[in-house]
Amino acid sequence: MTWYVVFCGRKPGVYEDWGMCQAQVSGYNNSNYKKYKTMEQAVHAYESFVLCTRGTLDQAQPEKCKINNPDSCIWSLA
Repeated sequence: MTWYVVFCGRKPGVYEDWGMCQAQVSGYNNSNYKKYKTMEQAVHAYESFVLCTRGTLDQAQPEKCKINNPDSCIWSLA
């Protein structure tokens, strides 16, 4: 199964299918998402990202929600 993380979108979080993810990012300026192979990887990526950004991203203002590389915030599972 494939999992998706929405880093910037209508409702950031972890989604278990493309349709749910797409609904959060389609038409949303500066949206950012990534596909993961396992739920564990997706949850880890999202939680790491939230900790890294300390909740400073303003989802209500898409122009301020710019992420060049969300992986730079994600720590290794090792």
